[in-house]
Parts: sequence; C-alpha cells; structure tokens
Amino acid sequence: WTMHDMWEATAICHHAYECTNYQSECHHCLFLSLPGKHDLSNKVFHKKQRLAAYPIHYVAVSNWLADRAKQSALIGKQPIHIIPNSISPSQFSMINRTDARAMLSVKERYIVAFGAARIDDDIKGLSYLLDALRILISEHGYKTNDIRLLLFGGIKDESKLNEIPVEYTYFGYVNDHSRMSQIYSAANVVVSSSLYETFGQTLIEAQLCGCIPVAFNNSGQSDIIHHKEDGYLADYLSANSLADGLEWAFNAKIEPRDQKKGVVRRYAESVVAAQYIHLYQDISKKNI
Repeated sequence: WTMHDMWEATAICHHAYECTNYQSECHHCLFLSLPGKHDLSNKVFHKKQRLAAYPIHYVAVSNWLADRAKQSALIGKQPIHIIPNSISPSQFSMINRTDARAMLSVKERYIVAFGAARIDDDIKGLSYLLDALRILISEHGYKTNDIRLLLFGGIKDESKLNEIPVEYTYFGYVNDHSRMSQIYSAANVVVSSSLYETFGQTLIEAQLCGCIPVAFNNSGQSDIIHHKEDGYLADYLSANSLADGLEWAFNAKIEPRDQKKGVVRRYAESVVAAQYIHLYQDISKKNI
C-alpha cells in the first residue's frame, strides 16, 4: 500500500501538522468544527484499527513520511518501506537557457520558478518566498528588475499577486510538459517553500531541465536535495535562510546535465519499478 501523505497513519487528516494524537489515539481533531473525545476522528480511528489488524506492507515515498508512519498507533507496527515517486525523463526536455527565455519572452538575469496545484494555499509557503525576495533586495543588494518570478498553478485570490516584490509572469495551470520544460529550463532556481511536502515532484522535474532546487529542510524535499551539491536546503520557515539559498543557487556552478543524470539514476520509472519488484519478490519468498 503506497502512502502519498499521512492519511493511512491518521484517522481523517492527510497531514497532522503539529498534532501528535495519531501516535496514540485520534480525538479532539483540529480539523473538525465540533472536536471532542468521541468525535469523527475518534470513530474513524477505531474503524481503521480493524483494518490495521491485517498484515499490510506500507510504502512511503520519503524518509520523512516513513518516520511519521512508524510513529502511528494505527500502522507503526506494520512493515514500512521507502520507495520514492518515479518520473518519466522523456516527458521533460532540457532547453538551452537563452532559448527557453526567448520562448517565454523573459530577459531578467535571475529567474525563479514556483508552482503548486494552488500557489496561494498557505501550506505552499508562497509568503516565505516573497519575504526571501524582499530580503535579497533590501539586504543582499539585488534590484527589483534583476529578478523575475515564474508562477504556475491555480490561484484562489489573485490579489496575492500584487504582493510580489519583483517582476513576475503567471502562467496559470500548465498541463503541457513542453511548456513546463521551457519554464524550468529558463529558470536559475526552482523553489519549494512548503510547510511540508511528502516528496517534491516539481523539484525533480526541474532538475531534469537543469534547474537548481531550493527548499526548506523539513520533509520530503530533504531526500531529493544534497545540500550545496545539487541544491540548497534552507532552515525551516526561515525567509533569511531561503534568501541565502536563492543567492547560492544564482551563483552555483552546477552542470545542468549532472542534475538530469542524478534524477534519472534515482527516480526513472525503471529504477523505481525495480524497487517494487524486489519488494514483491521478497514478500512472496517470506510467505511461501
């Protein structure tokens, strides 16, 4: 059973934030309008306990998610394995940066990419990125016209765009891999400032196009990025550290093709499939 968030390890939530009730028994759920000792989370918790009695092998897509699963009163005693998400390298093309920028009609010296299903969802941490950009301007000597932000994904409150302190281009939803390849290839850096990510798919997509990832060092992103080798892991929820990461990425001498090779070696479909096949074979042998 592959886990893509914490739902299997909790009663009803996909991420427990700072709540630790799932480690013993869910109740007084912060997501409910009427929390209590015997609220919906508590009832579902006990229903899931019956399911948890069956022998199930769980697969977490990151070390961070596996750690949370192991702390769960529901599934913590079950076998928990770690196999990352996969990616199809052929879907993303590395384009010469100058050519990619011409395709998008952008010309700033430093370009930052940021995207999510909904970019203004609080959990995606856009405010931390905007604060980091302000710090680059106010404390690191960058000019507002030195930097452009490329945004992709949905947005609920477009007034948030007025808070961006640099030039920006908002693409909306992008479902075309060729367009995403242009965005990633044009950017110096892709940022994940999320409060948490179970994995961090946009980071490996960007790396396939030679873009450098910068993210908070707090969850699934930490598996993907090797600090100051192929990206930068900023202190959690620190806009100052995120600004340092952006500046590091702007000046890093990383060969784009090495970024792509690293992703193919770790996350290509055939590589991840082989890990699942090995797991299935191992389980089968033990059950014979």
